[in-house]
Amino acid sequence: GGSSARYDVSVLTIGPGDSLFTKFGHTAILLSDRQYPIQKVYNFGEFDTAQDGLTRRFLLGKIPYWLSVTSYDSLLQGIRRGNRSLWVQTLDLTPGEVTKLLAALQKAERPENRMLGYDHYNANCCTRVRDLIDDATGGLLRHTHVAPAGSFRDWTMTSTRAYPWLQFALHLVLGPVVDGPISAYDAQYLPEQFSKAIDET
Repeated sequence: GGSSARYDVSVLTIGPGDSLFTKFGHTAILLSDRQYPIQKVYNFGEFDTAQDGLTRRFLLGKIPYWLSVTSYDSLLQGIRRGNRSLWVQTLDLTPGEVTKLLAALQKAERPENRMLGYDHYNANCCTRVRDLIDDATGGLLRHTHVAPAGSFRDWTMTSTRAYPWLQFALHLVLGPVVDGPISAYDAQYLPEQFSKAIDET
């Protein structure tokens, strides 16, 4: 119980949009405080769209990202403007797990921690949410989804099959490091796969 009983924690899965930077979808955490009430969205994928060479930097994974914390209403307005889909999954966490996740979010929210290193497969908007939830639940996701699941290149090509031009560009910039075997947990770098894993766990 205690303060953790005040909060609902949800994973938000936002579908692909029209721009290159939204083709893989997006993942965020929604923290709902029932006492006030307040709904805060933790978005581990904010970046400056006006920077030079944005497309090239995006494909190479060289864009500086940061954590933004916004209202749920603000997020919904952006989703409507972009004509994107939204899937909300409220998690069945114990009070102890909620307390641990709250502490991790509060730490991430500090100004000195908001700037984020980025990697397409290991440190993106989705993997950061996945890892926070996995840590809070004592490794539940990691221990449940251990089966082999192809390679990062396999998943990249599958998730971009509707965009041949993007597949071609990614083939050019992705090195052999993406061809090694990965687990089903690793494949949850994609919002759609992470959402399915939550349903299955």
